Amino acid sequence: LVGNLLDFCFYTFRESQALKVEFPEMLVEIISDQIPKVESGLTHTIFFHKK
Repeated sequence: LVGNLLDFCFYTFRESQALKVEFPEMLVEIISDQIPKVESGLTHTIFFHKK
């Protein structure tokens, strides 16, 4: 679910001009920094579980 949400977020960010979506400046900086890392495989999946 989280992976799909991240994919949706990145897709919306890339298509923001066509979709008429505006992102806050700080969010633009964070997403712009993370997209290359995710696409190159430099990130790790975080799993949440019960103890």
